[in-house]
Amino acid sequence: MSQLTNNKHHHLRQKSQSALHEISFYLELVAAILVILLIVCQVLGLAAEMLSDLKGLTNSANFTHFLELALNIVIGIEFLKMLCRHNMDAVIEVLLFTLARHLIVSMHSMVEGLVCIIAIAILFVVRKFLFVPQLDKHDD
Repeated sequence: MSQLTNNKHHHLRQKSQSALHEISFYLELVAAILVILLIVCQVLGLAAEMLSDLKGLTNSANFTHFLELALNIVIGIEFLKMLCRHNMDAVIEVLLFTLARHLIVSMHSMVEGLVCIIAIAILFVVRKFLFVPQLDKHDD
């Protein structure tokens, strides 16, 4: 009798996990679609802003602003790839781009810049020596 109850609980648990996995897949799909829409809006906004003030592009402050917007778009695209690929390499790429963006466009102290460079170096080391692609392979 106990074995029958355990089998029912196991079957119910499997069905629940399967349903939750399916729901999470569709929620990720909705999130990815929203990210695509936001990226398209950002690209159009950046293009409109650049075309509206062509003389302002020679100003270094405006250039930094445009560079920040462009890097935000790139990070959004990498984030979208991460949502689609589900692997550690995609996560490391998003982190690398985010740290690089922070290092390039943010005003920061020398210590903060050094910490950012060290973090980027650590990510490269992890990617080169500690990353095992076989762990990311799924038998779905």
